[in-house]
Amino acid sequence: MADSNRDLGLTYLYENRQHRSQAGKMAERQQQQRPGSPTLTMAPLPHSNDASRDWGPAQGNLETAKMALDALRNLIMDAVFLDEEAYTNSATLQLYQQRLQAQQRRILQLEGEAEALRVESGRQQDALVQQRSLTRAAEARIQELQQELENNAVVFDMHYSELLVKGEEIERLKSVIEGMGGTG
Repeated sequence: MADSNRDLGLTYLYENRQHRSQAGKMAERQQQQRPGSPTLTMAPLPHSNDASRDWGPAQGNLETAKMALDALRNLIMDAVFLDEEAYTNSATLQLYQQRLQAQQRRILQLEGEAEALRVESGRQQDALVQQRSLTRAAEARIQELQQELENNAVVFDMHYSELLVKGEEIERLKSVIEGMGGTG
């Protein structure tokens, strides 16, 4: 809360002279009011030496609020009253303006959602492209491994055939050795 002793504007606002002059203006306004209109009167706040320091700014705020309320009441009294047709037209226009504003807010909301969906779609498309490149790399690796496996199978067949030939040759040499050992 601002210190009213330091702020010249607040000091001026809270001076007793101002409160008395405002009270006089309020009395004049109440006399000018239409008969039967309600008046807002306020009981005075308690005054004491210790309380004046606490109640001073509050009283100033209340007086300011009362002045604003009086100004609003005067504006309402001076308001122009329209006939039924003008009122209906202005009410219809206001309804259309409200609908237009609601539709514009909805359009902005949908545009935001569409932008979010575009971003999400782009992100998913990037992920799909990355996944496809990984799939192609995996398929290339599979082809490479299959080729290596086929090459290994061919080499294995060659070694197996060679081992069979050597095994047959060993058997033939054994039979030759046994045949030579039996005659001699």
